[in-house]
Amino acid sequence: MMKKNNNYLKYIFALLLFGSNGIVAQQIHMDSTNIVLVRTFIGSLLLLAIFYLTKNRMDLKNTDKKSLVFLTLSGIAMGCSWMFLYSAYQQIGVGMASLLYYTDPIIVVIFLR
Repeated sequence: MMKKNNNYLKYIFALLLFGSNGIVAQQIHMDSTNIVLVRTFIGSLLLLAIFYLTKNRMDLKNTDKKSLVFLTLSGIAMGCSWMFLYSAYQQIGVGMASLLYYTDPIIVVIFLR
């Protein structure tokens, strides 16, 4: 029973953390590109610290080059998506921007049919 309650607390914490993203971003008085750049830099430092502390090593020599290309392209697409999202937070508000942002997969499916 204790583990179940612990899982609920983790879930609620994750919801609060990610749900407050738009509210916090709307209060930052920076250009959306700068917000994304700083967030990406902080995230990269955190991941490098985790890799260092857990002693995991990335083996880029034996990695498929095609996979690296797709990984790079998806990272660029995600960065652009974040820039538009943070710009939308500042221009049209958190509620409408979030609603439109999460309808993206539906719009893509409609256009691919």
